[in-house]
Amino acid sequence: MKVAVTGASGFLGTHLVAGLLAAGDRVRALAPIGEAAPPMPAGDAEVVRGDVRDPASLQGLLDGWELV
Repeated sequence: MKVAVTGASGFLGTHLVAGLLAAGDRVRALAPIGEAAPPMPAGDAEVVRGDVRDPASLQGLLDGWELV
């Protein structure tokens, strides 16, 4: 499944992303601008920089994905 995750660089988000990747899902993770990328295995998830409060950021995160 293709899953988009907001808050991917937070405590719960990092664990959620790791679990989804371990289950074989494709992950697109929203990470705040200016923060370090979420700690994920290299190449396993796509990181999108943006702000959850910005509609343009969400559009880029959600286009073509099945679950948020």
